[in-house]
Amino acid sequence: MITLSRSLIRELKTVFSRGLGITSRQTGPPVEFLVDKDGLRIRTQNQQIALEYCLPLEALESQHLVSPFGLLRCCHGVKSDQVQLQVENDKIRAEWQDAGIP
Repeated sequence: MITLSRSLIRELKTVFSRGLGITSRQTGPPVEFLVDKDGLRIRTQNQQIALEYCLPLEALESQHLVSPFGLLRCCHGVKSDQVQLQVENDKIRAEWQDAGIP
C-alpha cells in the first residue's frame, strides 16, 4: 500500500499538468508510483518531457503501480488527509475520507 496526502496529490496534479501542458479536457498520460530502497518516486511523461517527484522514505517492501492521470484529479485536496493506493485484482484502489466520509 502507498500512502500520500491529498495536498501532495494536489501539488503533483498541478506540477504535472503545467509541466506537460495538460488541460482539464485532456486525459493525460499514466502516472507511475514506485517504492524501492531509495523511497517513493512518482513520475509521468509525454513524448517530449518526463517529470519525477522523489520522496525519501523507508519502505518495507518494493511496490509498483501505474494509474491513469485521472486518479490525481479524483483524490486531490487541500488538506493533509491520507489517500491509500493499493492494487487489488489487477485494479488500483484508492481510499480516502472527505469531510469524514470514506
